[in-house]
Formats: sequence, structure tokens, C-alpha cells
Amino acid sequence: MAIKPIEWDALSHAERSALVAAGEHSPLAFTSLWFNITQGDSFRTNWHHHYFDYAARQMLAGDAQNIVVNIPPGGTKTEFWSVHLPVYTMVKHRRVRTLNTSYSKSLVDENSERSRSLVKSTEFREFYPFEIEKDKVDDWTLARDGKRIHQLFSRSSGGQITGVRGGYMGDGYTGHIQADDWDKIDDLFSEAKRRKSHTRLVNTLRSRKAHSGTPFVAIQQRGHIDDSTAFLLSGGMGLKIDLHIKIPALVNQEYIDSLPDGIRERCIKSVCGSEQVDGYWSYWPAKESVHDLIALRTAHPYTFSSQYMQNPDTLDGGIFSADDFQYYGDVDAGADLPLPEKFDYRFITADTAQKTNTWNDWTVFAEWGVAEGRIYRLSMKRGRMDAKTLRREFEAFVKGAWAKNGKANGILRRVYVEDKSSGTGLIQEMEKRLPLKVTPVPRDRDKLTRALDVQGFHAAKLVCLPYDDSQNYEFVCEVASFTADDSHKYDDQTDVMIDALSEVYIKGKRSIRDLL
Repeated sequence: MAIKPIEWDALSHAERSALVAAGEHSPLAFTSLWFNITQGDSFRTNWHHHYFDYAARQMLAGDAQNIVVNIPPGGTKTEFWSVHLPVYTMVKHRRVRTLNTSYSKSLVDENSERSRSLVKSTEFREFYPFEIEKDKVDDWTLARDGKRIHQLFSRSSGGQITGVRGGYMGDGYTGHIQADDWDKIDDLFSEAKRRKSHTRLVNTLRSRKAHSGTPFVAIQQRGHIDDSTAFLLSGGMGLKIDLHIKIPALVNQEYIDSLPDGIRERCIKSVCGSEQVDGYWSYWPAKESVHDLIALRTAHPYTFSSQYMQNPDTLDGGIFSADDFQYYGDVDAGADLPLPEKFDYRFITADTAQKTNTWNDWTVFAEWGVAEGRIYRLSMKRGRMDAKTLRREFEAFVKGAWAKNGKANGILRRVYVEDKSSGTGLIQEMEKRLPLKVTPVPRDRDKLTRALDVQGFHAAKLVCLPYDDSQNYEFVCEVASFTADDSHKYDDQTDVMIDALSEVYIKGKRSIRDLL
């Protein structure tokens, strides 16, 4: 439900006063009102926002001290929890100090700036004339009659957190500590980085509580079976989680029945009148079509299971480990390796299929660069394609890679395509259309044998992916889920990686000892 945009200047003082008083009724009412006023747009409320509101009220009343919320991307969690809730607490409570954290400094600073802009706005100050005291984006304070009463700190999970706190000594609610996306998705595939993240939760963030009763809230989309949510729920931070809210993108009757009284009825009203597919409704029909969500589940099953359904796969295929990938890019931002100054050469591997049905395999093209004894995935195309689309996309992909030939990028030396079914036809049809010859890759041995042949090279951390690339999550999850008994969901991306490792290290006759 959404109210139309408010024409603030057209309202009388009495009408404005009534709206402001209504906005103080709850955190959600406050968010809806002030988002509308400052953004000039309606805040489109769904049932899950009432679940947020339920949790926030529990925290403010002292009934739930430590809370974990898991929600799909785009669920406006940050709008509620990180932008508006801190300001609501300042309006409703005598003295508040809040510490907001996130993996991204730019993101947490942006959230803080929006909160600060709200309290500075003419509309807000008409009713809440706080004095702006300290005025830094990551540390700002409000005062009344010359006395500091409220403070908001913003810090990144990898930055300097010591020296700041959430809450004050005293009875009742005086502020809280919040982790809004504490984990960076790419970092979750590294056991060392997960351990470091968990250690900072315990040794750094936990110690920032003003006292043992200061509330702690963690909000994130799930990304790994051992992410911060799992760590918190297992008691790893030394906190008892009083409330765990899990909101999947697709909801069924069983899930709806499990919701608390009041939230259940709102969920029924929001979703049960919309279209149902295979027993599921979209959790937010006004924003996400159930058909789009089903299509996303089909296209990106690992991403959907974890980040959208809050149920990450175990990734225990037993052949390749997610922890054995390296990531290249900005080392200061978290990458393991910088982008090489020069590549020795580049090549392409392709695994093809000529059917577009959702139950058929995928077509994958991957461009690789070789440098410093490692292979770097430079670009990738993945999709379900008919024969005509396959030819067009493959030609464009190869010619795009060829156009990058140069001193730094190296020469595109080979294009490898599996010599099987659709691949055989593609090799024949592309012979005169490409600037270099396509090299057929025979499939004379089974997939497991080929995987075991290159397993050691992958374990030696010789496969590098672009840091913070949107294709990484599905790629890594698929490779790490590859099984010996062929029970995994898909292996098309795994195939192009196996071929790349095989061409460079097996056929290239390079030993791990030489590389290390």
C-alpha cells in the first residue's frame, strides 16, 4: 500500500502537524512519511515492511535485544533500517547513540548522509529543531539547548571501528549497533576472509556495545552457508539471537502459516490475491513478478537459493573448492591480486547447447588471459540460445576479444569449442567468418576424469576471477558443487574452466611444481 506523494507546501500547519504526529506512531509510519516528503515519492509498503516494524518495535521495547534479518536484494531494508530508523529513535528517545556498519564505506556513508540530510531538511526542522553540532558524514551529532543528545557513527566492516560506540550507559533504549550487509559477497568464498570477518564481529564490533544490553541488529541477504548470519545464529559472536526474520523471495502456504500473528494476515492480504506458480507467490507482487522470480531461479539457481531464498547451498561437491579461486582487481578494495600489467596471450573456451528450454544445458563462452603462471577469466557470456542466436553471439564474442589484441592484452591465440553436437556445427559454420581458426576439443573421456586431471591446478589457486564481478557468484557455486556422481545441477561453466586448465597446464605440459 502507498499513499500519494505529499504536497507539503500546500498543507496548513495543522495538517502538517497531524501528519508528523501520525509518523511518530511507529518506525514504519515514520519511514513512509519522511521518505514521501524528502523523496517526493510514495513509499510502497508491503507486508514484509510490517515485519521490519515488528522487529524494530521489539528492539525498542527491550523485548528483542539481538536480531538477524535476511531479505532478498531490493527489499528496501536499508531504507528502513539504516536511513530512517536511526532518525526515528532520535525523535522518540531522550538520548541515542547509534553505530551503523556495512562492508562498503561508500554505502554506509551514503546512508548516513541521507539520515543527516533528513534532520537538516526544512520540513523536518519545522517540528524537530535540533541543533546540528558535529557535522561529519561518518560522525554527526544533534543537540538541544547546547547539550549533545544524539549521535550517529558510520563505519565500514574493514575500516576503523574502535573509538566509537553504540548506546549509552543507562536504562531503556539508548541506541544500538547495526550491521547492514557486513559481508561482501565475493569475500564469502574465501575461508580466510570469512574467518577475518567473523573475528572482527567478535573482537571489534561486539566490544563497541556501551553495555551488555545494547541491542545488535544484523541485516543481510544470505551468501554462503558459513556467512555472518550462520556465525551469529550459531552463537559465534557470543550473543543470544532473540529474533531471526527470514524473508524468501518466493513464499508458500507453509511459510505464511509460520509468520507471527498480525504479520501473517498482512502477508495473506499482500500476496495471496496474486498469481501463484508451483505453489509459490512472489513475496512482493507489486514489485517482483512471480514469473520473473521463477525465471531467475532457473537461470541462476545458486544465487537464487542463497540471496533470494535465504537458503545457501552447501557447495560440497568434493572436486573443486570455492576457497581455491583467486580474485584480481583493486587490492585495496579486497582483491587478492592486481590486474597483470601484461598478458602472455589470451584464448577462448566454449561449451555449447542449441536449445532454449529451461531444462536444457547452457551455452557458455569464456575469454581467458595467461599471465604469471595463472589463468584469468576476462569475460564470459552465458545463456540459452537457439542455433541462430548461438552463431551470432559466438561470432560477436570472438571478434570482440580479437579487437582487444595489443601489447598489454596479448594476442587472442586460440578459440576452443567442444567437438560435440551443436559445437561441431558451430565449428564448421564459423570457419570462414572469424579472424582465427576454431580448434575442436574432442570429448573422448568422461567429464569426471577430465575434472580430476585439472583438480590439482585449481587447488593450487591458479584460476583468477575479476573481483566484484556479478558473474562470480553463480560461477563459483557451480564449480564448487560439481560432484563425482553427476548429481550437481549444471556444469557448463565448470566445463569451460576445465577446458581452460587442460589447455594451459595439461596440453601445455606445465607442472604445478614449476608454477609454484
